[in-house]
Amino acid sequence: MNIKKVCIIFASIIFIGIAAGAAGTFAVFRLNEPPAEEPRPADGITVTFDDAGTAALVEISEGESAISAGRRLENAGIIKSAFFWEMLTRIKKEYIKTGTYNIRLPATTVSIYNKLVSGDEILVPVTIPEGS
Repeated sequence: MNIKKVCIIFASIIFIGIAAGAAGTFAVFRLNEPPAEEPRPADGITVTFDDAGTAALVEISEGESAISAGRRLENAGIIKSAFFWEMLTRIKKEYIKTGTYNIRLPATTVSIYNKLVSGDEILVPVTIPEGS
């Protein structure tokens, strides 16, 4: 095998690797963007519109998987792709926490995932009268 053929094969492999990496990066950035459509209510998801913007109250119930939560978020138009959500949960390997979360929209898929993993849920103050 002459040196010219080796160089062509090596350059081809490098080119294919760069092209695949660029395509993967492009896909990840496009899928992480907030959807262009308006969010809508779905099962366990309430969407509110006010002067501060759009917000979604997302309720994660006990025992719900991250994948089913991703499907609900996609159905509500809050995330662009449940497939990207599933890949994110498999890569990061962190559990989402039960609770009700207030998510300001538009938000990226990664930021929503991080919020549900952090457990930064809405807390409701409770007052217990003395002697009760």
